[in-house]
Amino acid sequence: MVVQHVTERVLFVHAHPDDESIATGGTLARLVREGAQVTVLTATRGERGEVVPGPLKILEGTAELAVHRSHELAMAMAAVGVSDQRFLGSAEARAHGLPERIYRDSGMQWGGDGRAQAPDTLGPDDLCAADLDEIAADVVSVIDQLRPTAVVSYDADGGYGHPDHVRVHEATTLAASLTGAPLYLIEGSDAHTAAGAHTAEDAASRRIVDLRPAPENDPRDFAAKRAAMAAHASQLTVEDDEFVLSGGQRHPIGRVESFRRWSPPPLPVVEDVAPTLPQRITTYVVSFVIGAVFGLLGTVAQQKMVMIGDTAVPIGLVLSLLGVTALLVGLRLVLHDRLIVLIAAIGILAVIALLSLPGPGGSVLIPQGTIGLVWTIAPTLVATIVVAWPRIPPRPER
Repeated sequence: MVVQHVTERVLFVHAHPDDESIATGGTLARLVREGAQVTVLTATRGERGEVVPGPLKILEGTAELAVHRSHELAMAMAAVGVSDQRFLGSAEARAHGLPERIYRDSGMQWGGDGRAQAPDTLGPDDLCAADLDEIAADVVSVIDQLRPTAVVSYDADGGYGHPDHVRVHEATTLAASLTGAPLYLIEGSDAHTAAGAHTAEDAASRRIVDLRPAPENDPRDFAAKRAAMAAHASQLTVEDDEFVLSGGQRHPIGRVESFRRWSPPPLPVVEDVAPTLPQRITTYVVSFVIGAVFGLLGTVAQQKMVMIGDTAVPIGLVLSLLGVTALLVGLRLVLHDRLIVLIAAIGILAVIALLSLPGPGGSVLIPQGTIGLVWTIAPTLVATIVVAWPRIPPRPER
């Protein structure tokens, strides 16, 4: 995400109304002011949010709270200039072919460590009760529509552990993996990001929006963030440059918003495990049997002739030799094991040798002649070449 680029298309994925203003309000305002196309995707309507003391407290726990918070979100979007806000699961943010749905606020409770955690029970429509693949598919549908140059959402902890934030992180990272969209995670506090103690590699993967008073920083961005936060009057109260939550917790309005480029976790390294002795013996036996079957079928078919005009074509011999060659070459290319190829060749040659012996009535299955001679010699030559051929090392990547 390069804030200065006027052609950017940035998608912000948040869990509840007010999250977008508290965590990213300044960035939203700056992007819009500099000409970017900004979309805010909100997963829930904050149905189970705690309401600040006062006249709005009566809305807590009622269906009207979701409607009221949706209106607050619309006012917040107007404050930062965002004209495209969508709710996850609605028509413009739903996977193709699925009926519209509402993801409800899952709620939370405070754990013994002072951090948010999932409630004891979940409703069937709660965000955390929904299938992760379904949520991610809805996010993918928005990414496919917008083709964003950057997607922004929470880190793995969701900021403070709220289960809906964590779920949004999981769905958004999955969607980014599926689409290849560049994803940036919201990180850090003002103190963390302002410290500047980052390596060069860290700096390359971070984007920082600085709202602190300075000649190079437009004060309108912080003012817009403050106004957007104030619009969420059911959830917080803005007092000067601080805000107070419903539980009385007081925090400074963030003046530094930092984002870190997300990279998919590396695939686990699967080490080659040497087969056990019983496994190798089984492989050798199977190879011998397969070779014997090819030898039997080839011996039966090698005398088959097809007349083309006045010429007899030994089609049986040709197909038999092609089959033997394909078997041995295929084993060598796939398994890279000369011994397995050799054992399969022994199976082929053993059957050919056995069937070339005179039968009880004095006849042979491989009569004397050119075709019989070729069938007894050619498989040996093919096996020798395939087994002895050196292994070709892989070409180095350029």
